[in-house]
Amino acid sequence: MRSALLVLAGLLLAGPSRPGSPPVIVSAYADGENLLFDAPIELNWDSLLPPALQPAALAADRARRQQLFEKRSDFGLTEVPFPVALPSVLHRRFYYLLDSAGIRQIRPSGLQGTARIHWSGDSAEVGETRTFGSLRARVGSRGGFVLSTEQPATLKLEPSARSADMLLAPEGGEYQGKGTPFREIIRQYQVTLTRPTADRWIWVQWLADTAVVEAGCSYRFSFFRFSREPALVASTDSGCDV
Repeated sequence: MRSALLVLAGLLLAGPSRPGSPPVIVSAYADGENLLFDAPIELNWDSLLPPALQPAALAADRARRQQLFEKRSDFGLTEVPFPVALPSVLHRRFYYLLDSAGIRQIRPSGLQGTARIHWSGDSAEVGETRTFGSLRARVGSRGGFVLSTEQPATLKLEPSARSADMLLAPEGGEYQGKGTPFREIIRQYQVTLTRPTADRWIWVQWLADTAVVEAGCSYRFSFFRFSREPALVASTDSGCDV
């Protein structure tokens, strides 16, 4: 892989650098036309719940409860998605997608929340509602990782040629699938962050788990911190059978 330097828009206009917080790195998953990934800061998803899904509103609307109850899964739960505009505190941050295509800056289009309704027994009475969600971006990608910073970042992409043993089993440790094609690396590169902080990582895409050694995942990515014994920072699996 050829060495590439990605200088992101706005760096020359950013002025003197300030001490920055460490970058936040999260897994990213493809969901139709969207890429979903965790927020880089803590969010109160309960406060983002639409009025119609609030406990008091559901308690007062028997017809709505019955409709949602009939849509429950085999696990007896009903999940209701709800979109939310991107809060300003997240809009001000910078986001960089690290996937099989390399490094590119992206911009989230909003939040994708989910209300998970737990029913009280076999009746259409709400036991409790749990909320969670992700950021979404309209980006064509099979998944990977998103690095987020408070300031514009400079990321350098370079070749990497580490073996699976060097990445997964430092000091000769054993791991499931060792010595089999299951642990074959099909793509990897090194990422160096020079601004706002200095750090290095190794991005890896593994061979698809067609033999279902673990979960039968079609796409398997790992992100390691660069060191003598690389430490796993995040992992992403998608298209899994189990």
